[in-house]
Amino acid sequence: MSSQLLDIQSSPFVISNDNTEQQIYGYTVYNGTVNAAKVLRVIFIGKLSTKTLAPGTITLKFKFGAIEVTVISETLLLGLTDKAFMIVLDCWLIPGTTDFALIDGSFTQDGADIFTPAGQRFNISSGAVNFGVNNLISVTIQFSVANANNSFERTMLALWEV
Repeated sequence: MSSQLLDIQSSPFVISNDNTEQQIYGYTVYNGTVNAAKVLRVIFIGKLSTKTLAPGTITLKFKFGAIEVTVISETLLLGLTDKAFMIVLDCWLIPGTTDFALIDGSFTQDGADIFTPAGQRFNISSGAVNFGVNNLISVTIQFSVANANNSFERTMLALWEV
């Protein structure tokens, strides 16, 4: 089975000076399109910058319909400038008598550039869904502190059926 590119976002999308939850990506899985088990994968790269004093926390959520997983919710390091990261998010869609979805997400930083301790972050959630209705895949970001120096940039994003 080969992978199929479903969507690509190549224009940068920036959130800064804002402490409300903002959707940084959305894609609709239309009713009747999940007839066999499949995996949808969102991959994106970006950059983070923070203010030098008390930048607060950042929360990244991944959602499929009503199912939600918090991939990260951590205190940022001080005074970051364009620190690179990569995020991989998977939707495991399994139709059946009761339709089911499992979603997971991982956040990879370069060393301890963004959070301490260093390393990858991962989280998972699952539940019953209804593939007979439209379901929205969404990714949201929220800073706890609104400051012009707190900036999240989605540089490139691709959605694949794998």
